[in-house]
Amino acid sequence: MRPFWKSVLSTTCGLAILLIGGASYSSEQEKKSTFQEEAHKQLRKAAEQGNADAQYNLGRLYARGRPGVPPNSAEAVPWYRKAAEQGNADAQYDLGLMYEQGQGIPLDAAEAARWYRKAAEQGRAHAADDLAVMYDQGRGVPRDAAEAKRWRFKAAEARTEEERKAAAAKAEERRKVRAGCAGLYQSTADKRVGDLTVREQQAVRACQALGLYPPQ
Repeated sequence: MRPFWKSVLSTTCGLAILLIGGASYSSEQEKKSTFQEEAHKQLRKAAEQGNADAQYNLGRLYARGRPGVPPNSAEAVPWYRKAAEQGNADAQYDLGLMYEQGQGIPLDAAEAARWYRKAAEQGRAHAADDLAVMYDQGRGVPRDAAEAKRWRFKAAEARTEEERKAAAAKAEERRKVRAGCAGLYQSTADKRVGDLTVREQQAVRACQALGLYPPQ
């Protein structure tokens, strides 16, 4: 059976971010810290291997920080850029935001608008909204009321489609995590805790925290 943590990491890296974000999978701080460090290591490894989703999520991790590690925008920007250059629309938007706000990188409205456009062209409603505002205000792009209106219309169209896709993606992610926890339970339920590998123990705690061990 494929290790549970690898199965989840290969989907969207969402659980890795959940683990690093500080959820209490163990009442023992030392074990919790070790668990978070392992998740961080696996996420970074995937990012370094060129996984765009992992690169984006690693950028978010640095931008937001985690328990014991303060936010570091300068560290977040390169990972956002790597993912954005591979076409990750969320990374394109967040990179644009960093440029617009001057976080971790010199403020550059033209670059912000460029990355917002790339994300908006992939159907990101919030990117289209922000691009419309920039056209309204003439920041990074020429002031153009018609373009602002056009991008607002695209934002409205995209928002409905985003909501549909997001709901479908969440449902699929839940299905995969539930299946992973069920497989983990089948392979570990008859073992004593001391007989489990470190990663199996970590995965068990993650599934327990999600209410999926034992399977519901």
